[in-house]
Amino acid sequence: MFSFELSAEHLEMKQWIHDFAEKRIRPAAQEWDEREETPWPLIQEAAEIGLYSVDFLQQIPPRLRLVVQETQEGPLGRVQLRH
Repeated sequence: MFSFELSAEHLEMKQWIHDFAEKRIRPAAQEWDEREETPWPLIQEAAEIGLYSVDFLQQIPPRLRLVVQETQEGPLGRVQLRH
C-alpha cells in the first residue's frame, strides 16, 4: 500500500526548513518586497546551510515540496528566491 505520510527524515527536514523560513526569511520578506530587490543575503545564507544548492535541488521532488510549502507562507509569497 502506498502512503502519503512523510517519513521521519522528511518531517525533520520540513521542520528545519520551516525554522529557517520563520527565523530568517519571513521577518525580512516585506522589506525585500517593498524594495523590489532579490534577497541575495538570504539566498547566500540558504546556500551556506545547504538549502539552496545543486545537491539539494537534485533531490527533488520531496525536498522541493517541503521548500515551497515552508517558504511560501505569509508575505514571503511575494519574495522569490532566485539566482
